[in-house]
Amino acid sequence: MSKTSLSIQMLNYLYGRNKVSKAELSQVLETNERNIIEYKKELIDAGYDISYTPGRYGGYSLDKNSLFHSINLTDFEKKILLEASNYLANNKEFLHGEEFSLAIGKILSNSRQVDSFEKINIERFPLIMPKKDLKDRYDALDNAINLNLKVYLKYRSLKNVVRESLFNPYALYSYNDSWYVIGFYEDPIRHTLSYEPYYLKLNRIVDYKVTKDKFRPIITFDLNKYLDKMGMSKNGKLYHIKLLLRSPQSFLASERVFGENQQITELDSSHIILECDMRNLDNIISFINYFGDSVKVLEPKEIRNMVIDTQKKMLVNEGVYKKTVFFDFNGTIIDDLDLCLNILNEMLAKKGLNPISKERYRDIFTFPIKDYYIEAGFDFSKYSFEDLSKEFIVKYQKPSLSCPLHEGIVDILKKLREDGYNVVLLTASKKSNVIEQLQSFDILKYFNEVLGIDDIYASSKVQIGLDYMKNYEINPKDAIMVGDTLHDAKVASEMGIDVLLYSKGHQSRKRLETSNKKVIDNLSEIFKYI
Repeated sequence: MSKTSLSIQMLNYLYGRNKVSKAELSQVLETNERNIIEYKKELIDAGYDISYTPGRYGGYSLDKNSLFHSINLTDFEKKILLEASNYLANNKEFLHGEEFSLAIGKILSNSRQVDSFEKINIERFPLIMPKKDLKDRYDALDNAINLNLKVYLKYRSLKNVVRESLFNPYALYSYNDSWYVIGFYEDPIRHTLSYEPYYLKLNRIVDYKVTKDKFRPIITFDLNKYLDKMGMSKNGKLYHIKLLLRSPQSFLASERVFGENQQITELDSSHIILECDMRNLDNIISFINYFGDSVKVLEPKEIRNMVIDTQKKMLVNEGVYKKTVFFDFNGTIIDDLDLCLNILNEMLAKKGLNPISKERYRDIFTFPIKDYYIEAGFDFSKYSFEDLSKEFIVKYQKPSLSCPLHEGIVDILKKLREDGYNVVLLTASKKSNVIEQLQSFDILKYFNEVLGIDDIYASSKVQIGLDYMKNYEINPKDAIMVGDTLHDAKVASEMGIDVLLYSKGHQSRKRLETSNKKVIDNLSEIFKYI
């Protein structure tokens, strides 16, 4: 039991008696006699007149004139006041617990002894910052708010960036077990204010100093405009979340309110659909991931993709995957050489140009595609590259679904996944077209990620690969590229990773060897190098 609670009990016990010995008090309070002196001192500091008379018939006594006028409280009312006192004294979010306990003690001391109630308050994720430091910030900001004083502060953002600025504080409030101050940033030179107020978490304030400079408060400022029953109403875009939950999380979720306009639809004894409106993307993703494998995001698609992306990052970061293997698609996985050659010759014939052989094709094929078209005979002073690209895709996509895959690739992809590799498709083709092809070949399931471009003009895939590695924090030493062109070698080089070049794709072995990179004739050779 806390020191404050025992002091209150001592006060209650003394009220109904003339003199009480130290031994009797220690027995009633179930504490050591030495502690009685400490409790007496705490009560005297709080304003009570407690005296001690030595001798055989002496003891501790309380001057009843130091108490409030008697308040007619029932035993139950006394009990809940003491319960509230103990609860708030142990609650880190409530910064004035000790003062509140003393105030309650003064009220309860006017009544006879009541049974004490020790409320156990367990903080699941308590703040590291000591309560005293948090209270110091609270008191300083509260004073600044009351006097309209500007505050110089250093604030650490969620991205661990410290910003130094002047701040005009307007209100303090508690949200989700943390204390916040809401106010406006001020330009120290032009003295202009931020357009919208900012919500600052007190424990993220690195340093602060209340200045002597007053600010003129905005008369039209309405705190209710920025706070609602679910927290910070301006804290990002409002999303309508729709989740499918199965037991046991379905039952646990039905016990709480998570957002505005919440609605729960029970499908059966094990499944529910939870719908609500929520803000702050980071909080939404954390909230959904809390349910583990018992949740499926139905809406919106944007949130579903972000949750999947977060889970993939966790797998990569935790070392679940041995290594990341990037695969090119055209010519590496799908054997579309003959199809591409036939379409090219058809387009050349349509323009009255001479066709080329397969050998010639493999000698001139390159990136960017525009250079390869020029080598094939197209004159872009006469023809539009954009038109040729569109024509190629129209002729290519549907027939490509009937192209063969390179020998053994299905078994290789399957084994890579089974052995714990992170298998990623990296292509300069339009992503939606590639996904259609992968689904047609029934091999989409073997890829952890499909990376492609958003247009049909065969742009470089270097940046796509670099962005992926950065987002997933992949060490270049833990990745390798498998492709069939010199462009793949260049992409791998710019990504800082090793590369294997497959000789049966769109470029000849002779051309591939000019890269001084490893050239393989069979895709199963991959396992020698990973």
